Amino acid sequence: MRKEGFSRPLVIPDYNEVPKFIIKSNLATARISLDEYFKGMNEI
Repeated sequence: MRKEGFSRPLVIPDYNEVPKFIIKSNLATARISLDEYFKGMNEI
């Protein structure tokens, strides 16, 4: 995934369960909060 204004892509693996460290790393890269993450997950 890419986010406008960021040059580094987010890598979201196709696992049944994504490890916490990958989620935390993606949150830091995208500069979003855990609440924003869960809100986005609920929209899928």
